[in-house]
Amino acid sequence: MALLTKLPETVLALLGLMVIDVVSGVVASWSERRTSSGVYWCGVTRKAMTLMVVAACWLVERATGVPLGVAVTGFYIAHEALSILENAGRIGVPLPEVVRRALETLNAEEAAIRKGK
Repeated sequence: MALLTKLPETVLALLGLMVIDVVSGVVASWSERRTSSGVYWCGVTRKAMTLMVVAACWLVERATGVPLGVAVTGFYIAHEALSILENAGRIGVPLPEVVRRALETLNAEEAAIRKGK
């Protein structure tokens, strides 16, 4: 527990949002009756890699003074927050229209990128 108190606040926020995202994703999948351990473990693996990237960026920041850690952590915080909103929408939690449209746009762009690979 002492290690957690030494982490930057942004990293603590990211960890908390990751936990909320995993739980909200499981709840959303369960409500859709589409649970899959394979999808779950793929998501957990991505989150583990994300944490490794964040750790590497903070190491670079400490060694060079370039604010890479805070920038990359901020990006992933935004990503997790959007994912939580998306999961909330999947189970019927009302979202502001602007958020719903933004999520639809992001999902369409992600699908187009994956299709192009």
